[in-house]
This record gives sequence, C-alpha cells and structure tokens, in this order.
Amino acid sequence: MRVINDYNTNLGPTISDLLIDWGWFYFITKPLFFVIDYILQSWSAIFGLAILIVTVLIKAAFFPLANKSYASMAKMKAVSAAE
Repeated sequence: MRVINDYNTNLGPTISDLLIDWGWFYFITKPLFFVIDYILQSWSAIFGLAILIVTVLIKAAFFPLANKSYASMAKMKAVSAAE
C-alpha cells in the first residue's frame, strides 16, 4: 500500500485506491489488505507469512461460532443415532 500512497502524494490522483480491483467485497478485502501490509512493514518481510498470520487471526475471531456449530452438529448426530 506504500506504493499507492506514494503515488497519491506525488501525482495527486483522487481515486488511486481503486487501482487494485477488490471485486464485490471491497469493504472486506481492503481492510484485510491493510492488515497484511501492516504486518509486512512491521513484523515480517515475507508475504506468505503475513497471509498466514491474518488467516490465524480470522480463524481465532470466528472460533466461538465454529465451536458452537460443532457442538450443535454433535447434538444432532446424537439425536439421529438415538432413533
């Protein structure tokens, strides 16, 4: 993102954040890219490692939902086995 920001300051376009096609999920992918870029600049210079860190963060954020889903599936399995 640093390259795009330099492009903004040097040339002054108004829509340079649209240089990357984020698709339909622009509101989700752009913040994720900012997080990946932050990790790249501060912690790691390896892009793959930054992606893995973001993946772990997302999995940790959704763990309570996944855990509840697994518990519900186990209950449904127990009900279907009892019949």
